Amino acid sequence: MRELAQFPHPIMRITVTSWNGKYALRFEADRFEQVYKVPEDEWEGGVEALEQRARAMQEQVLMRFVDMRNEWNSIT
Repeated sequence: MRELAQFPHPIMRITVTSWNGKYALRFEADRFEQVYKVPEDEWEGGVEALEQRARAMQEQVLMRFVDMRNEWNSIT
C-alpha cells in the first residue's frame, strides 16, 4: 500500500492510498475509520478529484464518527 496524499483536517486524518489497482479514501478519527475504495481505472481526475470528494464528505463522515462513538459508549 502506498500513501499518495494526506489532506489537512483539524480532527480527522484524511488520506488517499493506492493498492492493488484501487484508490482508498480513508478517514480516521480516534478509534474509528471509514474507507471508500474505487478502482483506479474507473476514477477520473486522480488524487485531486478524491480530495474534492473528501472535502465534500468530511462533515458527514465526522458526524458519522460521532454517532459511532455514541453507539460504542452506550453498549459498553
